[in-house]
Amino acid sequence: MNETWNRWQARIGSLKPAAIFVVLLAGVFLIVAASNTMTALRNPKAPDPIAVRQLVDGTVGTGQWVSVSGYATLYDAYTLEEDGKQTATYFFLLDENTGHSVVVKAKTATTYGRQPGQVAFSGMTRSTPSDLERLIKEDIPDIENAGFVTTSSLYVHEEAKPPDLVTSFLGVLVLGAIVLASLVIMAFPTTVFRPHPLQLSIPSQLPQQRPATKATGQLQQLKSVKPLQVGKKTRKFTNGVANIVPLAERKLMIYIHHILRTKTYGITVSKQETDWGAFVTGENVISVETGKLYGWKDRPALQFQYQGPRGKPETLVLSFETAEDQVNAVAILQRIGFAIDAQPAAF
Repeated sequence: MNETWNRWQARIGSLKPAAIFVVLLAGVFLIVAASNTMTALRNPKAPDPIAVRQLVDGTVGTGQWVSVSGYATLYDAYTLEEDGKQTATYFFLLDENTGHSVVVKAKTATTYGRQPGQVAFSGMTRSTPSDLERLIKEDIPDIENAGFVTTSSLYVHEEAKPPDLVTSFLGVLVLGAIVLASLVIMAFPTTVFRPHPLQLSIPSQLPQQRPATKATGQLQQLKSVKPLQVGKKTRKFTNGVANIVPLAERKLMIYIHHILRTKTYGITVSKQETDWGAFVTGENVISVETGKLYGWKDRPALQFQYQGPRGKPETLVLSFETAEDQVNAVAILQRIGFAIDAQPAAF
């Protein structure tokens, strides 16, 4: 049961990058769904009859379902185009008795075939986009010269209706559940190491080949490998292909040669190579344990607890393809004087 739980902790934790993306994406849609729900709750079951004056003087704000009447100019006061195609038309609705006017977004992309005259319709009040607001402000002197007062802060979207309350609320529930599940995933550990005895006996001789190793932990950038010079930058690696490099008695470097390729249309346009190392010595090591690194595939592993730069506690996990690679790594460490916390396999 513990092994199964360890395995699924690591598997769920490996989904963190996707969970972060989902939180960001679903969070945006959740805000929209919540806004739609609030709009639906604010509006009655029928549009509220108002006068054009109330839109101009600010009595009626945005996000309201209203019915309004007046004289529709129905000439293309403002148009919106995308890729050379007209996608929206705005006209002025005038109250000739009070001298107020408001911009209306037509229910269709154009007003072709419609005639100016008295109209009555329902629609939603919306905040004016910045580009449209700028155009209206530029025209306000001409509008006032014609004897009318207008507003640039809102417009009426002809025949638009409030969002459906049930649909919007269900959207909030579903998206909220998705965000919550993603946040739970982010709470799981990415690396799950547990102590475990060696499955093979430690060889008496050092291996001829270096054990296939992957490293998870914080490494320091190396300015130079020969001679060895350590830089100030650090980086967190997860399952980076690594090498175990003995330096001296009870002095070890875990080394990663990192290659970053930039591709365009599948073709490599640049390549950056950097070197990184983690240093474990007899002076800074706290413990070295054998165990397993759990995930979609369990891997034999070693965990180093040591003091990194400036005495900061660090954890570095080395994982291996096979149990043979693991015991060969243990043999290398023991040969240079490291004590390994491991229960030998029984034979």
